[in-house]
Amino acid sequence: MSNEELSREDAIRAMMDGEILTGNTEFLAKGLETKWDGNHFLYRSDLSYGEKTVWLLMTGFDHLMHKPEPKTPQTRPMTRFECLAWANSTDSLGWFVCCDDIYSPIDWSVPQYFNFILGIGNYSRARLLPDKSGIDESTIQGFEVEVEGE
Repeated sequence: MSNEELSREDAIRAMMDGEILTGNTEFLAKGLETKWDGNHFLYRSDLSYGEKTVWLLMTGFDHLMHKPEPKTPQTRPMTRFECLAWANSTDSLGWFVCCDDIYSPIDWSVPQYFNFILGIGNYSRARLLPDKSGIDESTIQGFEVEVEGE
């Protein structure tokens, strides 16, 4: 998607198609979000009341462009070496590792020192609860690392 300014006609057409636009960062309207609500063209006001976003009627369509899509982090699985280096480093303290194996039940009581008999994809990790009574399920994750995107 291009980050070039849209003509007034293209901006209006895009909003009427349901797209939220943003202001060109070179101009006063930078970061401004605009939309069509089915009856009016609106822009998001910097003024807000508590948690509520305030949308006001807009009168101009200059310096608008497509809203950039958020970049999704790109990941790849850790290599076997990276996993074992993590497990034997202080980064792994407070984490538990579990093997999801059809031959054995999932057991989160195994500490972070392990080896990859069945392949990295069979293992997940999670942080130990502060009282050490089990794992914090919201922290369950695989062995992925973020990589530089384009």
